[in-house]
Amino acid sequence: MRAAYAFIAALLVGLAVQCSAQTQSPPSLKVLYFGPPGGYSVVNQALQLLCVLENNGSTPLNASAIQLQCIPLTGLAYASGNTLPVLPALQPGQEAVSMWSFPPISGGGYPNAALLLKPLSKQPPVNILTPALISAPLLLNSAPHFGTSIPDTSKNPDANILQHSAIIADNLIALHISPCTNNTPFALIALKPAALWQTSAHLAPLLRMKTARRGQITWWHLFVWHSTKVQHSASEADLVLNGKIGRLWKAHIVFKVIQNSSVLRCKILLETLKNVQCSSIELPVLWNDAASTSLPPSNGTLQVKQKKVISFPASARMAVSTCNSTWQALAWGATPPASGWQWKRIPSLQQQRAGVRWNALPGTQFFPKGSRITLAFHIITRPAALPLQDILALQIP
Repeated sequence: MRAAYAFIAALLVGLAVQCSAQTQSPPSLKVLYFGPPGGYSVVNQALQLLCVLENNGSTPLNASAIQLQCIPLTGLAYASGNTLPVLPALQPGQEAVSMWSFPPISGGGYPNAALLLKPLSKQPPVNILTPALISAPLLLNSAPHFGTSIPDTSKNPDANILQHSAIIADNLIALHISPCTNNTPFALIALKPAALWQTSAHLAPLLRMKTARRGQITWWHLFVWHSTKVQHSASEADLVLNGKIGRLWKAHIVFKVIQNSSVLRCKILLETLKNVQCSSIELPVLWNDAASTSLPPSNGTLQVKQKKVISFPASARMAVSTCNSTWQALAWGATPPASGWQWKRIPSLQQQRAGVRWNALPGTQFFPKGSRITLAFHIITRPAALPLQDILALQIP
């Protein structure tokens, strides 16, 4: 009898182990970012491509299970380094970071590259959420700089249209906007903590939407800048960028400054030009130029890093990046693009950036011609010495 019980017990233990092995979820690998550090590149300079991946599953990823392949496409030449690195072991929540550098080809067209993730074995399985990506970076004509002196705003804020750019400033914060090669705007932010202005952050891109005509597959489209309008009074100034999202949306981005605030109060105004569908809207991505994150060597070497997380309420409508000197924050309003839409913060990439996307739920992505959307957001800068609660108090009501 004891032998029978022992046999049954061993059988049950074996079945339990087998069921556990069958039901255990595989590692889940997701590409958080594939593009230039800072979100932009410069004409006639080597294109650096940063890749950040995360094991966002609940089980470890074995070493040598996945191989990356970075492929230079139009406008780029292969230089040196390993374009076929193999991923090391990744614990849940760990990130793998790699970077490549490709010289441009004269007259080779708009530079872009592709990233492929290839399993090297079928066992154990790996859930690859993003098996392939193409990077088409913002391309600046020259390295970003203000390019003009910031107006005297010691008494009143100001907004000006310049020859190839625009600027808006109060006595504490300034925003300089210049066009990329495809007329997509790029924005530099400067602060005046003391006597001198200091560049602290940039916005790249300012607005993009995953949209298409009804019945077509949605694709990412960037805001294209066509014209500018400014207005100012004794205590505030407005800068309005007018443009389009593809041929489907009319768009306006409004920036407002108020004296002594160091906050950019902004909103996006959208109107459909056709019957369209839209599955995602990404607000301006705020890159912290003072973030003290070291980049990997640009030869394909993979580095494993622990994710940097700022602990604050998940329901807070704010994305935050911090460094030794400043908080950089993007706050957004509670009103969604349409009923049923939900927001989600974009990956911070080791606290280098802050941003958010509004995403449509099934059945909420269709907009008839003439539909209008208004999205409010604030760009906030504060000294890093302030507690997080003081930053959270600046959420949009």
